Amino acid sequence: MRNSTRTVLALLSLVLWLAAGPAAQQSNAAQARLRAATDKAVVDGDLNGAIKQFQTIVEEFKAERAVVATALVRMAECYQKLGDAEARKIYERVVRDYADQSAPVAQARARLAALQEQRTPPPSGIVSRQVWTGPQVDTLGS
Repeated sequence: MRNSTRTVLALLSLVLWLAAGPAAQQSNAAQARLRAATDKAVVDGDLNGAIKQFQTIVEEFKAERAVVATALVRMAECYQKLGDAEARKIYERVVRDYADQSAPVAQARARLAALQEQRTPPPSGIVSRQVWTGPQVDTLGS
């Protein structure tokens, strides 16, 4: 009885391990493609080529939500560097459709806030701004 239970457990674990293999390979391929697209943007400076690669990643790896969300953020960064308004739409898409991916959503929100600041005209006239505060601050400014 013990040998048959061990055999069944061994076979079950083997089946699970084999089933996880293709998913892990696809995840590795998605990560590799993401790195290549990022290198194209950052190292080569080819923003349009990187955008195409990021778009391909988004289309081919729909099940890899973390990779897709990261690819979208990086694609939006490329559009932003090109001065294209498409960046805002993509950041909003990440926040809306990939809320379960905390890091890319945080990046998208930060970029959206920065874009909003750029759209807001600077105040005219005298502006008051607190530079430092706290119990250790010397009020004489030294």
